[in-house]
Amino acid sequence: MSIKEYELLSRNVNKQVEDELKRGYLSCLDVQLGGGCNARCVYCDTPLYKETCEVNLQKVEAFLKSGKINYIFVCGLGEPTAPANIRYFKDILFLADKYKAKVSAFSNCINMDKELFDYINRGVYNVIFKLDSFDSGYRKSTYRISDSADKAMQKNVETLSQIAKSNKSSFTQVAASIVASKDNFDYMTDLVSFCVANNIFPKIGLLENAGNSSDTFDDKSLTKIQISQIQSFLKNEYGVDDLQSLKMCPAVLGSIFISNKDKVSLVSGLATSCKWFGLEDNNKEKQHFITEYDVEEIPNDFYYSVTDAILKYRLLNLPFVEDALSQTDKTIIGGCGGDPRQILKNMVDISYYQMEQGKIFRASLDKHIITQEEIGKTITKPEDLEITR
Repeated sequence: MSIKEYELLSRNVNKQVEDELKRGYLSCLDVQLGGGCNARCVYCDTPLYKETCEVNLQKVEAFLKSGKINYIFVCGLGEPTAPANIRYFKDILFLADKYKAKVSAFSNCINMDKELFDYINRGVYNVIFKLDSFDSGYRKSTYRISDSADKAMQKNVETLSQIAKSNKSSFTQVAASIVASKDNFDYMTDLVSFCVANNIFPKIGLLENAGNSSDTFDDKSLTKIQISQIQSFLKNEYGVDDLQSLKMCPAVLGSIFISNKDKVSLVSGLATSCKWFGLEDNNKEKQHFITEYDVEEIPNDFYYSVTDAILKYRLLNLPFVEDALSQTDKTIIGGCGGDPRQILKNMVDISYYQMEQGKIFRASLDKHIITQEEIGKTITKPEDLEITR
């Protein structure tokens, strides 16, 4: 059997998003909710449980009204279905459905209901649910949840499996987030086999050495030999070298990132939209904030002004990105962003493509187009941006 790609991390969606990016459009939103969560996973790298969600949904709708947003990613901080977040999450799903966009979100699936399952059935909500073990004792001790929460999780996973298995398309709207560690290494083949048999994409990731998980990282992280064994299994059974060849989050490059505090920012210098890219703990000093987002009244060209501010910052930091690319190692397996070298290379290639066209931004309003001549006025070292490809 072959592994079905999870649609919103698929190569097809990545190509769509990058094609739009070449034309100067960001076609994804990356929305961060609050830190509330109904689990306390021992390896959680973002234990900011008291962080509240302050996202302005009118601004989210303004982006969707532009007709340029096709995908919404809900990632980072807490659980989208936890009590403190679920109202925001369902409102985002409602808006996505209204404007024909699709949503991808991680969830522990403890708190699911008919409304959420309906969104999943219709392909509006693409879910990446937690699946580290089939053993109830393991789940309760690792996620630090009650017996009733574990039973709810198990029941909802069974429902998701039925939904995924009934999907006859070439993609799946259901993926399993499998955090590989020494504790569940012996069960990895069973977990992957279960996923493939049920049309679920097995999204394997390694432990992240960040946040509270740093305390257990040395004891629980896989050895190089164990990682190699997983890779050999994937190649022998399913013909893939590793799951990086099947997944890359298009939000890393192609999104407008909205934090739980209702701020739009990029990673300083590196200029990626995703603040979690590279598994860094990007605090305020490491973020470049987009001031065009901080408006009391939403203008008609809201999407375009924010998008062009993001792309302009990315262009100005291209020399830094190229230097980072030369120093970045390939990630073997893990993380929802795929291979960081490939992502940075794609960013550089897209920027050069835009310059070769003579216009950097392809937004439909003329005042949002920057020409090659204007680049020379803003780049400190124009020779760093000479097209040599």
